[in-house]
Amino acid sequence: QALLILPESISNLIENKRIILTLIGFIAGGYFGAIVIHYLKKMFIKGYMGQSLSTKRYGVVERLLIMVLILMPGLFFLFIPTILFARMSISRVKEEEYSLFDSIASMAFAVIFGLILKIFVWV
Repeated sequence: QALLILPESISNLIENKRIILTLIGFIAGGYFGAIVIHYLKKMFIKGYMGQSLSTKRYGVVERLLIMVLILMPGLFFLFIPTILFARMSISRVKEEEYSLFDSIASMAFAVIFGLILKIFVWV
């Protein structure tokens, strides 16, 4: 029994394993993905020093959107390439360096975590 007295809707939300596992998957896919991609770039790209904060934030949002598109029913996953085009256009407008490595690694990470959630949590 919980020591805290929570409203019933919040306690039902906390006890729902599917929602908790999805939130954990989003945190892992979004934020942990940024850490993994950073260290992958340090390993494979000589002279890599780091990314700007806005680029890191965009990568997190990008991975979360891809994971949401994968979890949605129907053919919403077909919109994933539009996120790649959005990243290219935003980097042009902000005059930031566009990295194909970032895009591929970010999408791969998000697709892997999205599929894990879809197969093991939402089926």
